[in-house]
Amino acid sequence: MSKNQKDREIEKMIMTNIKQEAKKQKFKVISNCIYKVVGEYFVNAVFWPQCNEDKWTLFLRMNIKSYNYDNLFWEIFEMPENINAKESLRANGAFACPSYQWIEKTYEISTLESMQIDIVNAI
Repeated sequence: MSKNQKDREIEKMIMTNIKQEAKKQKFKVISNCIYKVVGEYFVNAVFWPQCNEDKWTLFLRMNIKSYNYDNLFWEIFEMPENINAKESLRANGAFACPSYQWIEKTYEISTLESMQIDIVNAI
């Protein structure tokens, strides 16, 4: 297996583990984004792993917005049908109200064996 193939396999494994852990914590998942409704807020995070000199880092950009901001946005832009669309549209839709990025975190994934612990700490 070439280094490039190995890196793709590791990246796939990291992404799969993130999605599994996010679901355990009641997040929904679409692509490289996790999201959930918390009270009156819509919380989402975009994540991606990156390899640099055989060291893996997980990046997590966390966002928040009022759940009703999208409804208002869609009413103004005459797209009221989006109000009843899947919630994932609020997380990664092209026509959604922007979120406030409250934090960006990075986590080193020290070993594949400790990856699950690293991911739990990230989410």
